Amino acid sequence: MISSNSSTATGFDETVKTSDVTVQSYLGRLILRTHHEDDTASLASIYSDPISRRYLTFLQPPNGWGNDEERKEKKQWTEQDFADRVKVQNEKRVNGKSCVFNIILLSSTSNEKNDRCIGTTGFVTIDGDTGYLGIITDKNTMRMGYATEALYTSIVFAFEKLGINNIIMQTDEKNQEMRGWCENTAELKLHSKNLMEINGHTFTECEYKFNIDEWNNSIKNKLETNFTYIAYKCKGDRDHVKMLSYIEFLYVFSFVCTLIFSLNVFASDCDPSITYPPLNRPGPSYTVPRSNLSNYLKCYKGENHRKRWILFVPGSTEEVKELYSWNWMRIMDKKRWSYCTVQLPEKGLGDLQVAAEYIVFAIRKMYKKTTREKEKGIRNKTKINIIGHSLGGTLPRFAFRFWPDIRLMVNHLIAFGPTNHGTIMADKACSLLHCPIAVTQQRINSSFLCALNSYQETFSSIKYTNILSKFDEIVRPLNGSEINEKNVTNIYIQDLCPFRVFAEHLGAGIYDYCGYILTMNALRSRSLNNISAEKCCSKTLMPGINISKTEFLSKVAYSAEEHARHLLINFGEVNEEPELRCPFRTDCIIGRRKVKRTKLR
Repeated sequence: MISSNSSTATGFDETVKTSDVTVQSYLGRLILRTHHEDDTASLASIYSDPISRRYLTFLQPPNGWGNDEERKEKKQWTEQDFADRVKVQNEKRVNGKSCVFNIILLSSTSNEKNDRCIGTTGFVTIDGDTGYLGIITDKNTMRMGYATEALYTSIVFAFEKLGINNIIMQTDEKNQEMRGWCENTAELKLHSKNLMEINGHTFTECEYKFNIDEWNNSIKNKLETNFTYIAYKCKGDRDHVKMLSYIEFLYVFSFVCTLIFSLNVFASDCDPSITYPPLNRPGPSYTVPRSNLSNYLKCYKGENHRKRWILFVPGSTEEVKELYSWNWMRIMDKKRWSYCTVQLPEKGLGDLQVAAEYIVFAIRKMYKKTTREKEKGIRNKTKINIIGHSLGGTLPRFAFRFWPDIRLMVNHLIAFGPTNHGTIMADKACSLLHCPIAVTQQRINSSFLCALNSYQETFSSIKYTNILSKFDEIVRPLNGSEINEKNVTNIYIQDLCPFRVFAEHLGAGIYDYCGYILTMNALRSRSLNNISAEKCCSKTLMPGINISKTEFLSKVAYSAEEHARHLLINFGEVNEEPELRCPFRTDCIIGRRKVKRTKLR
């Protein structure tokens, strides 16, 4: 491992120019190395992925896209394209003008079977003692701290081995994640903004600068502090950590709740200057490629065609399969019901205005499937039901509000602890620290929630059921989940089982037996009068959870660990909620700006 106490090299190290280089990262989870042929296929795939390169749309192979219009449109890199790029990089490295590394995730410190290339980082351009630092990573490894670890290692190496004194980082103005990293995690000051045109793509570029003195005096320590939580989780036996983490998680939230309710927290009102589109204005087009929307939707066809298709949606920080596979998916399989799952991008921590498109796509796709089945005489009911946990119960409502065509495709939305009107937990957290984007959007009266609840909160063609807990440690105040309209049922588990303390934010719909009874009652469109307290409180866990107590505790602990880990890793991301996009407001003014033209470095 290289030293973190950086000193300037006298120039570009001659051995780096011509030799293979391998550098171990700060935490030892990664190595950075010059290109190996084994990495080519993985990198061609990453550079082709629309999520991984969504803010690098101008990026193209050294020899262009050729005459293949489809490849040009989809920006699909071949292995030869990447080999050509490596050749150019190596020629520049020999002349001390570039030093790019492949990022290798080590199997010895992860759940990977083998070491795996997950991206590239380093300096595509070195001009004298100034290096231009960048990074691109596999979408499946985002929000795990790997990018910070790789950037840190690249910076230290540059100061020690490449003769660099100054580092410049440039990113698209829309790249909230990278800007959040620069401005909040590393606390870099925005140096300039320029309107750019590169390879036919126009965007506003944000530029950040720092030098070796600023690195040693403050930036290095800030990044090392960010590693503290990750390092703790990397130590010791993982199974032991899983069992302890739930207790640790509850202690943390108990402290935060105590802090919140001992202080005055004032939520801002909705901005009266913002006006919203009419309720029936057609929804906007997708900004996410259809191929990517499709990849995040998984469907499982059952043989019981009398029951409606069900869409399962996770919340922030949650993997849909990890959340539902050991409970509801088992129940669906046993009952032979048809269902789909949709994974929210960036684990539901990115911009929810974009994440809503995944819900819209899933609903349309499923409705098209049920319509075909009805035409074939397979089923009678074409409308789908939706089950969502936390944010997963809120986000479909944003889709209903701004894509009116899908309202007639949905029969019932069943939500477990949704953040329908925000949570004071998000307000307090974001007032103390910089937050993940989605957390800022779940503050009380955030721009996102004000738009969601504009004009009317529900639509008569859809039934709504909110299954809630009086011991919810995430959604506060408790009535922040409620919707008080005619076609909505708000039911607290503790109204039936007063002492059910363990049925909190996660438990209410994910493993609690009473939550299961209430959900099945809603799916069958029955009245709450059919449910007795005696029946609802007779068992602890829903029937799909046929696992040992140890395995159950491990599942719950893992969910709590992942929730805490992703939140803590991504705190420091942004200090303000992203602006409400033009399709969701009517007061947008789009002005014409001159474009600064530049060549790709």
